[in-house]
Amino acid sequence: MKFLLALIISIYSTQVFAQDLDRSKINLSLRDIKSVPMKVDGKDGIWFDAKSAEILLDLVQNRLKLALDIIDAQGSQIGSLNQAIAAYKLSSAQYQELASLNRSMFDTVMEQLPNLTPPEPPWYSSSRATFIYGVVVGGAVVFAASYLAVQTLDNK
Repeated sequence: MKFLLALIISIYSTQVFAQDLDRSKINLSLRDIKSVPMKVDGKDGIWFDAKSAEILLDLVQNRLKLALDIIDAQGSQIGSLNQAIAAYKLSSAQYQELASLNRSMFDTVMEQLPNLTPPEPPWYSSSRATFIYGVVVGGAVVFAASYLAVQTLDNK
């Protein structure tokens, strides 16, 4: 989840800062603007020389659009980050719930552990069964060896 959150932040951050807006250039441009208040046809207005008008036109057409695009991108980034934070809070709450469930299961098991009796070994792996196996196999070997010895001596 943390990786996903970091990925979302980095993706939206690169979109926002990929469009560079240099404020120092804008401030330098604004210092060069010269305006003269005047009245034309009985209406108050402000007159700009051609250089100042070009600077203002560039600011309004290009830089203002770029600044508004950055603001819009930052708005969508804020919305995405708020969604990521809400999802992270939800997953954190679910992890806490799961951890408390696991803790209660562990506590229940630990309470019942002293009461548990280990299972008895199967009948064929007990020492009594091993002794009986040994007696039976030993008797069969002695019987077979005796029988073979008698058969061999009788055939001669």
